[in-house]
Amino acid sequence: MFIDGIDYLPVSSLAEVAYCPRNFYYRVVEQLDDYNVHTLKGSLEEDKRSRRRRVKRDDGLQLRSELVSSDELGLIAVVDALEDGDRLVPIEYKSGHLKESLNDDLQLCAEAMILEEALDTRLDHGFLHYIASQRRRRVDFTSSLRRKVRDYMRRAWEILHSGRVPDPVADERCNGCSLRHSCLPDETLALEGREKAPTRPGVPERLGRSLVIDEQGAYLRKRKGELIIMRRGEEIGAVPAREIDQLVLVGGVQASTQALRFLLDANVEVHYLSRYGRYQGRFVPEWHKNVHLRLSQAAAHFDEGRCLEIARRMVRGKLHNMRTVLRRAARQEAGDLLSAAADEIDRALHRIDAAGGRDRLRALEGEGSGAYFRVFDRLLKRPGPEFDFTGRSRRPPQDPVNALLGFAYSMLTGEVITALSVAGPDPFDLMEEFRPIVADTVVRRMVNTGMITPGHFRRRVGGCFLTEAGRRVFFKAWDHRKREEATHPIFGYTLAYGRLFELQARILAKVLTGDLEHYTAFTVY
Repeated sequence: MFIDGIDYLPVSSLAEVAYCPRNFYYRVVEQLDDYNVHTLKGSLEEDKRSRRRRVKRDDGLQLRSELVSSDELGLIAVVDALEDGDRLVPIEYKSGHLKESLNDDLQLCAEAMILEEALDTRLDHGFLHYIASQRRRRVDFTSSLRRKVRDYMRRAWEILHSGRVPDPVADERCNGCSLRHSCLPDETLALEGREKAPTRPGVPERLGRSLVIDEQGAYLRKRKGELIIMRRGEEIGAVPAREIDQLVLVGGVQASTQALRFLLDANVEVHYLSRYGRYQGRFVPEWHKNVHLRLSQAAAHFDEGRCLEIARRMVRGKLHNMRTVLRRAARQEAGDLLSAAADEIDRALHRIDAAGGRDRLRALEGEGSGAYFRVFDRLLKRPGPEFDFTGRSRRPPQDPVNALLGFAYSMLTGEVITALSVAGPDPFDLMEEFRPIVADTVVRRMVNTGMITPGHFRRRVGGCFLTEAGRRVFFKAWDHRKREEATHPIFGYTLAYGRLFELQARILAKVLTGDLEHYTAFTVY
């Protein structure tokens, strides 16, 4: 368990453990940020109070924002205020309305116990000041309350030492919790078969807005809060950074250092694709410092059995979705060859559990993929011989369909990498289950509806590639598919594919940390 370097826990940890041990785990162990409207408002109020550290009052001197710690308790705190009159009285400010709250009492009592150790004195009471009500509530530091402080402190260290994620509470405490999208309480219990499926998505409503710059020779620079697109010294476009979530630069597009730093500060990932659709790399903002998750991922990598089990489930999801695509098409076209290929994939699926190693699993994946691509040509309503498909070719692609598939897989790589960055793990091969139902669907739709024509391709350097006009058509089709919604087979709610990428990334993260025993791929029927 990762606890190196943790000598003191913030006193707020006690309230978090008392309110929801799982919340404490995510904040302290996985170090997730929690900036929502409530925490931001509290920070602003604390900053305002800190501007005056010594305030004279009618009943004595008030000291503000005093940093104190306790070696005995292993706690550290910033005491909001300490009144020095006839006796010392600690005060904790809360942003809400006056209320009875054990969590608030625990925090104030813990601060008093820290002060007692630091000042070698005894404090018998303090006050909680609720800003919305502008009223105080007295808290007596009884032996019972002090005992609870120590009990919850022990529970906090137990969680840290064990490395186990506490069970979800999945009750009214989850409503409005800023970490719900990471915790996924209802989804976790549903995947374990302990509760019914959730009624609303746990992942946040991300717009998934991608800006693709494909103007060859274009230059991207920063101007205040905007990204300015230049070409041959002239401004050809301007986009506020707040309106994009992902930037894709294709081919010979350059960006200034100031623009790249600005994008990283705005939590916008920057992905690079070659003009021919090959994924080349990315710039990544620092989403969070989830060291425990990274260590868990590394441990899973070196655990052959665990790694193989996760891979089995990913391959099963990919082949399942390939089989579904073929069976759907066979029902519409009454295609015997499509049905036969689907049956071949089905036989590979039934042998996955018996695959005794990675090589055998790769062989089964290859068998299923081979059956799928042998009949892929029958999924295309070709406008002419230019769109004949005889098999996969890459680096370089040899025909228009392979050029489209290559571009689609590169875009899917970028989308999945972004989802994994948000969820925490290093890039992991999560894209396979989405290939048939997202990337391949985009290609089929473009060909079958006539969106793409032979004039959108050019043959050069031994291969077949999309022209700039063809890439514009592709990116439009890609964005449309990413925004389309699908129903989750277990949870029952619908999500856009762009949000499903993140949901699956978070489920994978829970498998790596041991919160879930098995990975469940996203499948369609």
